Amino acid sequence: MQVQLKTKSVVTDNESSLRVDSAPSKIEWFLSIFVGLVVAAAIYGSIFSHYFNAPAGRFFSGAIQFDQQYYMVLARSVFDFGNGIVYSNPFSLSPTQFYYSHLFILAVGWLHHLTKVDISVLFHSIGAICTVTMFVSLFAFVASIEKSRKWRTWMFLFCGLSGGVGWVFALAQQLKAGVAGAPLQDFGDLTLNALLQRGEWLDSVAQSGIFANEAYYHTLMFAGLALLAKNRVRSFALCLAIMWWSHPFYGVELTAIAACFVMFTCLEAPSSAFATLKKYAVCAVPTVLGLGYYLGFLNTIAEHRDLVEYWKTINCKVTLKSYPAHYHFFLLLPPLLVLTNRTRARWLWVTNEGRLLSAFVLSVFALMNHNWIMVTTQPAHFSRGYLLVGLILLSFKLLQQLPQSNWAARVVCSNVFLALWLVFSIPDNVINIYKWTYNLTGYHPYTTTATSWMPNQLEDVRKYLLASNQKAPLIASKIEYQYMQQYLMRTTGSRCYVSHVATPSFQEKTADMIRYMGGNDPGFIDRYHPDYLIMNANDESHHANDPRIKLLIRGTDFAFYKVLP
Repeated sequence: MQVQLKTKSVVTDNESSLRVDSAPSKIEWFLSIFVGLVVAAAIYGSIFSHYFNAPAGRFFSGAIQFDQQYYMVLARSVFDFGNGIVYSNPFSLSPTQFYYSHLFILAVGWLHHLTKVDISVLFHSIGAICTVTMFVSLFAFVASIEKSRKWRTWMFLFCGLSGGVGWVFALAQQLKAGVAGAPLQDFGDLTLNALLQRGEWLDSVAQSGIFANEAYYHTLMFAGLALLAKNRVRSFALCLAIMWWSHPFYGVELTAIAACFVMFTCLEAPSSAFATLKKYAVCAVPTVLGLGYYLGFLNTIAEHRDLVEYWKTINCKVTLKSYPAHYHFFLLLPPLLVLTNRTRARWLWVTNEGRLLSAFVLSVFALMNHNWIMVTTQPAHFSRGYLLVGLILLSFKLLQQLPQSNWAARVVCSNVFLALWLVFSIPDNVINIYKWTYNLTGYHPYTTTATSWMPNQLEDVRKYLLASNQKAPLIASKIEYQYMQQYLMRTTGSRCYVSHVATPSFQEKTADMIRYMGGNDPGFIDRYHPDYLIMNANDESHHANDPRIKLLIRGTDFAFYKVLP
């Protein structure tokens, strides 16, 4: 039977009984808040517990992964090496040139400046709040493209709570080992190993709450998409401007989605293309300003150019073999449902939500794999659960269009089946959140432990530096102690010789430190002029004959030295 397309919908009458349209109720909004609170409690309840339950001889640094410490150091630099609006790179040997300005960092920096509360406490407190706002924003996006209460609820729950199926791969490996009589490995580690770079990129909405800044970016992203779906162009342009000010990758991503959506809209209705372009022209303003800042102004800064070139060498590519573990059934459903029905294929093109979701999925996928066509700049940064959300929404919007006469459709669309499906999709999030925030072996067992647990004697170093009243002293440390150095930067305002990959000339400085540690660079001190050294407590060979090196504090793991003039 030939299906006649209608202006309002491409779903025929006998296909639409799976949906009953209604506006979002207060209960649904409360549900989004409740789910956000549950996820925030799981993540930040675990993180805050570490402040009170440190292993013997250790204390919690306030970070569960070294990038978190990096963001906290940036927040301190807003005033230590900045003017409250623009700040320098605190990992520079001479942080005197102000050129960075990112809204999230500014917010944390200002809060610390006004309250004097530990930046780590502020960072995680903001993370808990933004995790809740992220789920509310996600629901707003889902509600903007879905009118059926049933489907709106399920789409929100799947987008917010489902993750990959790394746990299935882990279970298969455990069963294989059991049959072979081999020793069983840690189930959580096997789950992480099935994902891209041990799940480092937190490729789901719930896991993104682990990082306060990611929860903030996701809040903006979903709010922007909701505004785009509702045709509120000026509000979207404002949201886009805030996103550009917050982070370049997400500014690019939200811009790409909007541009792709506008292009599809123009192609679908060529006669009104000019009016469409005119309507969305205001979005060009934040885009031009953002690109001008990141690609224009920052490229005039030699240290920033050096960092960008180094970041391009870091392996942050998304491998296609990781897709099944991350996206499983949702990777197959959209193409399967589209290719088996012409009406559903037309829906993607002739409806506003169809074009938006298509633009969402295609843009995110293209950015995640831009290394196929150009020099890569950390393509995995564009994942963060966005592709999973797009595929879930696309899958359910297409599933609704299955005819009710089809018994398989009735089963798949039943609440019982959807509940079981959701339960199947949740374990990866539970495992990852547990490993990252409570067990502290998520990113990498060694680096996470070294980042999170500081030796008690480092507190004596912190107190010494604060009591010295020395302005931004330069500390050079053994590479393995860079996490201690980041902690001191955050809590004392000191500078580092080399620490995070945001350090200019990172590779050169790392090589110089290795030579110095091996006793092969006697000119190291005169070349870099560090004020203090953090070295191995049991190896003094590198400075045994240098009378300028004075031991101040000896810890179990390290020794803290002052470099005399």
